[in-house]
Amino acid sequence: MPLAPRHLRAALAAAIALPVVVGIGAGCGSAQEAPGAPGLPIPVGVVVNGQAMAEPGLLLVHEGRLLARRSDLEAWGLTGRAFTPAQVLEGESYVSLDGVKGLVARLDTDGGILRVDADAALFPRLVVDADRRRVPVAPAVPAQFVDYDLTVSNWSGKTQLTGLVDAGFSGAWGVADSSFLVDSGNRGVVRLDTALRRDLPERRMRLVLGDTVGRGAPWSRPVRYGGVFLGTDFSLDPQAINFPLPVISGSALTPSTVELLSQSSRQSLGVGPGTFDLALQPRLTGAGQVTMSVRDLAGNTRQVTRSFYASPNLLRPGLNEFALEAGALRKDYGFGSFAYGPLFAASGLRRGLTNTLTVEGRVEVSQATRMAGVGGAMVIEPLGEVSLSGAVSQGSAGTGTLIRAQAQRITAAYTLSASYEHADARFRQVGEARQNGGGRSELAVAGGLSLGWAGNINASYARLRQDIGGEAPSRFDLASAYYSTNLRGGYLAVGVQYTARGSEPRRNGRAGRGSRDLGFFGSLTVPLGPRRRVSAITEQGRAALAYDQSLPDDSGMGLRALAGVDQGSAWVEGGVSYRTGAGDLRIDAAQRRGQQGVQAHARGGLLRVDGTLLATPHIDQGFALVDVDSDTPVTVLVENRARAGKAQTGRRVIVTGLQPYAENHIGVDPADMPVDEGLDAAAQVVVPGWRQAVRVSFGGAADQGARLRLVDSHGDPLRIGSRFAWAGGVGVVGYDGEVWIDAYVGGAALRVSGPAGFCRAIIPELSGEARLTATTPTACVSDTEWVQK
Repeated sequence: MPLAPRHLRAALAAAIALPVVVGIGAGCGSAQEAPGAPGLPIPVGVVVNGQAMAEPGLLLVHEGRLLARRSDLEAWGLTGRAFTPAQVLEGESYVSLDGVKGLVARLDTDGGILRVDADAALFPRLVVDADRRRVPVAPAVPAQFVDYDLTVSNWSGKTQLTGLVDAGFSGAWGVADSSFLVDSGNRGVVRLDTALRRDLPERRMRLVLGDTVGRGAPWSRPVRYGGVFLGTDFSLDPQAINFPLPVISGSALTPSTVELLSQSSRQSLGVGPGTFDLALQPRLTGAGQVTMSVRDLAGNTRQVTRSFYASPNLLRPGLNEFALEAGALRKDYGFGSFAYGPLFAASGLRRGLTNTLTVEGRVEVSQATRMAGVGGAMVIEPLGEVSLSGAVSQGSAGTGTLIRAQAQRITAAYTLSASYEHADARFRQVGEARQNGGGRSELAVAGGLSLGWAGNINASYARLRQDIGGEAPSRFDLASAYYSTNLRGGYLAVGVQYTARGSEPRRNGRAGRGSRDLGFFGSLTVPLGPRRRVSAITEQGRAALAYDQSLPDDSGMGLRALAGVDQGSAWVEGGVSYRTGAGDLRIDAAQRRGQQGVQAHARGGLLRVDGTLLATPHIDQGFALVDVDSDTPVTVLVENRARAGKAQTGRRVIVTGLQPYAENHIGVDPADMPVDEGLDAAAQVVVPGWRQAVRVSFGGAADQGARLRLVDSHGDPLRIGSRFAWAGGVGVVGYDGEVWIDAYVGGAALRVSGPAGFCRAIIPELSGEARLTATTPTACVSDTEWVQK
């Protein structure tokens, strides 16, 4: 608070009566008398940019200059970098307020208040970026698993078993697994991939030893190979924002509220005086506008509107994504278990240079082909994104080149994209089997238009042209357009598709050969509830009505039925499925185009964790072993959804399908727990690795728990559902006023809130059996009576 004039006069008198001075310069803290030296500091009230500070400051007046403590500047929110140290008094550093660009300081006529007008640049700059929170991965426990997806079918008298089987084991060291294709026909059992995978989430890197798929680039296709892969994998940190976010900047002279308003989001936050940079929400991608409203304490408001364009295809400045690959190329994948071809090596790097430019390069080498390429993606605000790339290859066909260009613009109202790629006759990619000459070119154009409540229109066109040595170039054209909308709770889609294939006109003028086809399609889906829907589909030569009831999340039945016509013959399909804690079972039957068949499908797995072997649903991503210290079966919840199976002491539950490297909420249903079996927590957050198991334990309540019976001042039990709190936690009042107290401490206070208001009780001193029987009522008195006591 500013000092009264009489207090100021007293301070000035004291300063004159006691002329203590300090030498100028750092380190001169000893008092000495010198002519013209400053007197004692004067306490003054402070007003910065019209806002009164909560605490007074100390001021030195020396030779017409105003000197303030550096600590006071920090309390006022000013940065000290622009001020020059001028005096040290009693260990305090004083700086001059005169001659600082953007700052005017003056004393009121009575000398009691210092008024400071400071430019926003003199305050610290505030930078607010997207939330960045690395979630620690839970320790993995050893696990072994077998996952299967098998179908037995009989179609027109031919019985066949097909499917996939994946077996492996995992631990803190990583994951090792092998997958197999099962086909009772000609292929038998074929090994697909065998690999050891080690994830390093803290570095966002992955190491794979064995069979894997290469990274590739916009100008090269990924290849399958057996060998080693080491590279960046951003999925190991899904919370991170890896692309540049639009930033809107501003300034405020006093504490203010900033509100950012766009078409799909709203942000609001407080800022102090100074300049600020605010990153927009990561879901704002493509082109858009944001309006920034700055409102100060006096209610003054100013607005700024800025256009932006954000693309997730770019990397943040300084962020790298790399890949190192080497091994032998796979041959006859899905047909040969151990068919490997020539040796192969590759290296690639992407790097964000600026907020609007990301560049990349990749080199690939095999025994037959060597290829190198470079490219870049650029955002041209606020128009859109453009990417260009080129590659050169050298091999038995000679030296070839490839060029590629792409542009796109995404807005809330419409989207447009176009791409073109051309490779000459000698260009070859690593692993490409093309032997004959001839170049190729691809052109693709697509667009979409939002009509608001009336729906959406989408259209696309693609053309592929392939030169064949000595023959007329072949060409394939595909054009389509469709309209979709929500129709009184249903979803309607209708469209048309045109295809043309054949050869282009020959040089001698003869027409090329080919075929053309024009078709129409449409569908209408009407939901009948959260899991049921009916739909009608129609297209060239066929039409049908269908009913679907999807499987529940925990356990239960699903149904499917279809009836229609296909090329003039009856088309009938039906199926029933059932989901259990051990997996999914489905039986289907169909008759179509004069043929009929039936099939049985089973999908699930076997998982062994910490000595517990259980049949589980489909095994993928992450899983957890849930232990509950309870004599009563308790329902396990994942993201507040019940899972099949209940846990209790000696009976564990394994949950699958957890999101790896992200937060997963696992809990137990409190309604299943008796009051005398309170748990130390009702839910936990776990972060598993990919195909790794974590242990989640819900232990019993503290050893020294107690059961109480709470009554009001009339001796009646407190109403059920009232909430209570004490130093050890919170809880809910049960039947007949009973409550269970974890971490029991006699003599502690307990507070209850309910429909009748608030009351308080003292937890009595209990021991032995009396601590568990709740035979003695505990009075809970109102807050008014509590104060009177």
